[in-house]
Amino acid sequence: LLKKVLLLISNNFVSLRKISPMAKKTLPQVVKELLSESGLPNAVYVGEWENQAVYHPIFGDGQPSVGLPSYILHADDTARWTEPGEGFKILEHFMEK
Repeated sequence: LLKKVLLLISNNFVSLRKISPMAKKTLPQVVKELLSESGLPNAVYVGEWENQAVYHPIFGDGQPSVGLPSYILHADDTARWTEPGEGFKILEHFMEK
């Protein structure tokens, strides 16, 4: 299980590069505000998951995050960070595509 988790985390940023053409979607204002509150400069649109837009945060130095996969979910003019279990589900969802 630990090997699978580590592989998913290490492939997190790589898998997003594979779907980067989708990253051209304009960030909603609530997503920009959540990023600003977290001290992050930007995010890229990843796709849709469970009727929510998924955004992956971009760190100022351009390096991938370390730790559990973390995304921003946007729906109905609200935005929030994913819970740890959701992050893995989203990661698996997009890796399957």
